[in-house]
Amino acid sequence: MNPALVLIEYARWHYGDGVSEYLLLWRNFHWFFYHFFSVPVLFATLFQPFHRMREPYKRGFDPEAFFESAFGNFIIRIVGFVTRSSLLLIALVFHAFLFFCGAIIFFGFLSAPILIPFIFTVAFSLIFS
Repeated sequence: MNPALVLIEYARWHYGDGVSEYLLLWRNFHWFFYHFFSVPVLFATLFQPFHRMREPYKRGFDPEAFFESAFGNFIIRIVGFVTRSSLLLIALVFHAFLFFCGAIIFFGFLSAPILIPFIFTVAFSLIFS
């Protein structure tokens, strides 16, 4: 087989199908971790009580019991908000890390056909000089 044809076919795959497959893989990673952290569910239940805990309100007119239950429910909602917000922040940091690492790997993937022969040439020149 002609080496020039092999290089041309490799370049066609690398910069054509290879790039689209890499971007598809990158998108799948983002989709997985978006659902792994349950981002839609966390946003939908951001102000819900933590673990659906709540203080029941007592019957009758008792302002002290009413405010005690209201304050307890408020605190439980605050705990739920802080917990879900923390998870959303962790998900955001993880997605940002995934984005930047994926971008670095993508540019490395694009430059690999040029960098690898260059690195071998420099290495051989350093070894044999």
